[in-house]
Amino acid sequence: MLTEKTIPVNTDRVRHQWKGDWNHFNNGAGGVFGVYTTNDAHHMFIPNGTTTLEAYFSPTEYDLDTGQVGALQLRIDMGEDGTDDEGVGQRESDTWIYTIEVDPADWGTWTEFDIEGQAVTVWGAVQDSEFFESSVPYTVDVVLTLDLSEARDIAFDQRPGSYSDLDPTLPSSSYTSDMDGQLTFTRGVFDQAAVAALADGLIEEVTSEEEQGFFGALASLITTYTGSSFVALMLIILLALGVSTLVRNARIDTPILLTKDTEPLDAVLED
Repeated sequence: MLTEKTIPVNTDRVRHQWKGDWNHFNNGAGGVFGVYTTNDAHHMFIPNGTTTLEAYFSPTEYDLDTGQVGALQLRIDMGEDGTDDEGVGQRESDTWIYTIEVDPADWGTWTEFDIEGQAVTVWGAVQDSEFFESSVPYTVDVVLTLDLSEARDIAFDQRPGSYSDLDPTLPSSSYTSDMDGQLTFTRGVFDQAAVAALADGLIEEVTSEEEQGFFGALASLITTYTGSSFVALMLIILLALGVSTLVRNARIDTPILLTKDTEPLDAVLED
């Protein structure tokens, strides 16, 4: 059932979105000085022909209910070589925007995204300085733009865990109708029609009356002789109604006329 299929799409952009919680914990007796953070690393594949990477990072750094204040940044490591490639993002409202020109050397590799920074929860520190944490929810939206001067096919082995897939999205402003079909996805799919093919010949059709049984033979007879079967059914119904009427009338007792010579009722009942 599992096979591969190549699917053309009319766009020059692909994307993936994910969300998470960056947590800043206190390390037991170390109090506010012994801290560690969770690992928020996420990975995205860079297909051949990618020219630009745009990442939108939206953290909720302020929470009045807990007195939480944070300052987080998105770290982008192209090719997973351990270097920071994003520089400093541009802030628009509550979103950080990072734009990176992708080098062909990074095609066919994975890019790692991670969250770095600091946060403090004021009310938590007042109530319990040993066990409290800062939790900053965030969303990340990464869009890749591809050069479609030649045909591009996106095909890679999907990894489990924090490795994301790619999906087509709205084209860029430079996209033209001449690029239709230049971008394709080759991926594993489930062929549901293969189920019927596997079952073909395994299900035996019952045709003879002996194999069908009484009700199967009756259904076949009705299907073959629809008009005659309807007339016969109506005659059977009328006959049943006539028999039931005769039985009902036979059970009605004949009226008894009481006179002065008739035996007392008590004697009749005793008899």
